Amino acid sequence: MENLWTIYIEARDGTTGFGVSTGGSVASWIILHHLSRFIVGQSPWDIEKMWDQMYRATLYYGRKGIVMNAISALDLALWDLLGHIRQEPVYAMLGGSVREEILCYTTGPWPDVAKTLGFIGGKLPLPYGSASGDDGLKKNLALFRQAREEVGDDFWLMADCWMALDLPYAVELARRLAPYHLKWIEECFPPDDIWSYQSLKQALSSQILVSTGEHEATRWGFRQLLETHATDFIQPDVSWCGGITELIKIADLADAFGAWVIPHGSSVYSYHFVLTGCFCPSPRKGGIGVSVVMRYMSPAWQNLQSHGQILDKADVTRLSPLGYDHINRVGRDSFTLPEDIAHGDYRRLPTMSRSLSINWIAYRGFSFHYY
Repeated sequence: MENLWTIYIEARDGTTGFGVSTGGSVASWIILHHLSRFIVGQSPWDIEKMWDQMYRATLYYGRKGIVMNAISALDLALWDLLGHIRQEPVYAMLGGSVREEILCYTTGPWPDVAKTLGFIGGKLPLPYGSASGDDGLKKNLALFRQAREEVGDDFWLMADCWMALDLPYAVELARRLAPYHLKWIEECFPPDDIWSYQSLKQALSSQILVSTGEHEATRWGFRQLLETHATDFIQPDVSWCGGITELIKIADLADAFGAWVIPHGSSVYSYHFVLTGCFCPSPRKGGIGVSVVMRYMSPAWQNLQSHGQILDKADVTRLSPLGYDHINRVGRDSFTLPEDIAHGDYRRLPTMSRSLSINWIAYRGFSFHYY
């Protein structure tokens, strides 16, 4: 169970932007008692200035973690607000789509189910870590051997280690998993241990790709990963790394290093970003994490839709100009843009005064189950 909080930012004309945070009551306090002073009364067009002020004002107690979670949530709500004011989807404001669809992989224990649902790959959570010793290592190997037998040779398989390994175990695991043709091994170590990531990448010599970045934040954190060649590609989470405003800079940095950007989850907020970038695995398709839970697929933030006292259908639509129906339809084969949005005419946009200011911020929370 996790505390999921929703953020509303309303402009003077009544237009509302919507953001989501997993920061719970701590992020709520930071937003309402500190960060709100940099938002209320500002122009919705000045997102860059608001981000910079929030970041600099929290340097002495922030930079990453829960503070960046709070800044990210506000940033997502601001982009949503500006999109509604301009009557454009966020991907259009970011420069427009470079691909017709997004092909997704899943994270979960049943890659065979993911394959039948039309996904391009399955990322298996690693059940046994270093503390389980050789017996646990053998059980991990058996799990991936069975998965490869079930899905065949052309389906992506990846390992999600969620910061649980030490370097000797990770090297041995990756080498012994090589016969099962893993696409990559993900987040073996804590995010600050870039030296172990460097050593693992060197030991594997690209036999299996090494990835991390889910728990990293800001362009400076990712610059360190890229400059030290500690990872083959990065996986920023737009709701944790600083929002869309910062993810743009992170992606530009990765592009300069020739590194993929495969965002971690975050539902529709990531989808808009992936649509715009040639830094994802190919010009037409990018892979981003979508969870398959208990042998069925459900959209991210699904419990927002089942708590009518918090959000109704109209509110959930504010997640994206793509709309409620497309949030629910993500993923049997792919996420395809509706024709009228993909090829819409944006030349006749309303002229809005830049003096339009932000009136208020609301922050609500409730608990939801992952299962």
